Parts: sequence; structure tokens; C-alpha cells
Amino acid sequence: MKIRIKICGLTNPEDIQSCYRAGADAIGINMIPSSPRYVPVQKIPQLCQDCPPFLSLVGLWPQQHFRQVTAQAYQLGISEIQWYGNWEEAVLSYPFRILFVLRLREEINSKVGSTIGKMGLTLASVLLEWLSIRIPLGS
Repeated sequence: MKIRIKICGLTNPEDIQSCYRAGADAIGINMIPSSPRYVPVQKIPQLCQDCPPFLSLVGLWPQQHFRQVTAQAYQLGISEIQWYGNWEEAVLSYPFRILFVLRLREEINSKVGSTIGKMGLTLASVLLEWLSIRIPLGS
């Protein structure tokens, strides 16, 4: 399995180019208004145009209905969505690729992480196994 690198919070074409030259596979465009890295919707088409070939654009939206997110992603030319909502909503996501977000509170993360570490595993491997059981990934 190839590990891909996504850099989030980019707000200008120069940073996108720098990340691309450094080897990033994807960049995250933050559309969460309360974030300091928020990118207004009007600015996103220019960022998409300035994006090099083969660099994926990932949209990060606040809690919205999945249909609203996909409609906006389609209009903006974004093909990947970082989804914070219920994964069952996003199962029928074609033509978009979905990056599911799993939130673990810090205290749970540290307790689980130390227990898993004692077993010789990593938290990432356990989460990937959990996801492969619960989310139909297709064939």
C-alpha cells in the first residue's frame, strides 16, 4: 500500500506549488469559516486552476448534508471530500473519493494508543482493520 501525503490549510497558489514540489499527493482546501485557514468559496476556482496536474484537491467542509457538500464540490471542481459526518451517508459517493475522518478524544486516543502499543500494533493499523470490516470499499 502506498502512503499518500495530504497537506491541509493551504490558502494561496505559492503554497500549493511548494507542497507539490516537496512531494505532496494532495492538498486540503478548508471551507470551515471558523478556521484561520478558511478559504472563501469565491477564491477556490483560482486555486483549482493553479493546481498542478496529478495533485488531488480535497475539500474540507463543516458539518453539512452530504448532498450539499457534493453539489458544491462538483461546482468547484474538487474530486475528493474529507467527510466529518456519518459514513453511511457517503457510501454512494461516486464520482467523489471520500476521506473519512475518525475523531478520537485525546484521553481515549492516549489510553487506546498505549494499550495497542503494548500489543505491538499501531493505532493506524487497528483503525484500518476496523474500517475494512465496517465500510464496503468495493472490489
